[in-house]
Amino acid sequence: MTNLPINNSEMCMWAVELASQGFEVFPLHPRGTIGHDGEPKEKTPIYFGGHNNASSSCDLAQEIWTDHPNANIGIRVPEGHCVIDIDPRHGGFETFSQILGDNPFPETLTTLTGSEGLHLWFNLPDDRSTRGNNAAPGIDIKTRTGYVVAPGSWHPNGNRYQWERFMEVAMLPDYLEDLVYKPRRPRGHFRRETSWTWGDRNADGLIRCVAEAPDGNRNNILFWAACVAYEDGLRILYQLEDAALSAGLELYEIERTINSAARKIMGAQWNH
Repeated sequence: MTNLPINNSEMCMWAVELASQGFEVFPLHPRGTIGHDGEPKEKTPIYFGGHNNASSSCDLAQEIWTDHPNANIGIRVPEGHCVIDIDPRHGGFETFSQILGDNPFPETLTTLTGSEGLHLWFNLPDDRSTRGNNAAPGIDIKTRTGYVVAPGSWHPNGNRYQWERFMEVAMLPDYLEDLVYKPRRPRGHFRRETSWTWGDRNADGLIRCVAEAPDGNRNNILFWAACVAYEDGLRILYQLEDAALSAGLELYEIERTINSAARKIMGAQWNH
């Protein structure tokens, strides 16, 4: 995308050019809009239906942003794509660094957000169920059911969204699939032949402890294992969830227990 001049129809020009690139756009409230609750509304749709009414029609974009010349721009995520939204205010870069490990930082279409985070765009390799908001601390996963704020738009803090890397959308690397996709939940997957021990703090040991936890102590063991995982930087929360399901805990109990561990160790919340 070319750099656009500052003028009265600037946001309209951004919207039309994004539409010409094939992005489905729709209007968000303009910079400085405050809701009845006193919160900024620059990231919320102007019209009822929001992203469900997004379009890549240049003519429609011209019409909408002529009526709302200062409106921010939302992009509906295309079918078969996802956007990894990294929010540095909630530890997103630290989380993403842990997930990457020794793997390279992916090269793909990337937006620098107004909060100095990143939107990483990817093609999805298949149609498995994906995670949503709070996929990991400081990281959301946006898909067709949601949207992202487009380059050219203004953040409530006064910063502007901009293209960090304008290139073809890459295929999601295999080392990011556990972040993007929900885990499969095969019941009975975990073997129960080896007894657990509180001193077994490695990843496999923690997972086994949770899977083999006796009735009446399963939540306590899951809480302990999740705390250890957070303390030691082990990326096994979804494996712990599967293990707890295998042990007989209900999903709502698991999420509550892991969130308690997250708040205790990191002051964060883990959900999906």
